[in-house]
Amino acid sequence: MHYGRGRIPAALDAAEEAWKLAKLTDNPLIQAEISLDLCKILFSTNGAAIAWKYIEIALMNAFYTGNRLVIARALDYMGYGYLRRGDYQNAYRAYEAAAESYFDTVDAHVAEVCKENMGRIVQKEDNPNMVVGFYRPAIDMNRTLFYPSVQAPV
Repeated sequence: MHYGRGRIPAALDAAEEAWKLAKLTDNPLIQAEISLDLCKILFSTNGAAIAWKYIEIALMNAFYTGNRLVIARALDYMGYGYLRRGDYQNAYRAYEAAAESYFDTVDAHVAEVCKENMGRIVQKEDNPNMVVGFYRPAIDMNRTLFYPSVQAPV
């Protein structure tokens, strides 16, 4: 709720507390969901280095439980994380895997956004000096293009 209303510090505090409680459970799905929420908030606070830990936790637990939606969302964030690093090849692979994982889930339409980012990665690799915007993950509060900061795709 805090995150959706833009109260990032409060959202981070709540997510960190939720993670402490989730670690005490033996439920990998709860751990996957909470770690993904924490990852999302950390990226919003420029805590990308810490967010990677939680992406990995979300992905491992989602694979363990077979939850394709959480797998897809974690891979979507992984692609975003790689874009932030300028690692276009790994970003492409993460978006490709996310698009496949989104298939036949409640967020199946998000696969098209992943494919759009894949196309933009190809454009950027073909012309490194070109300004290309990318879409942030579907569950991110900020739906604007992220990298680099532009108002509209070029």
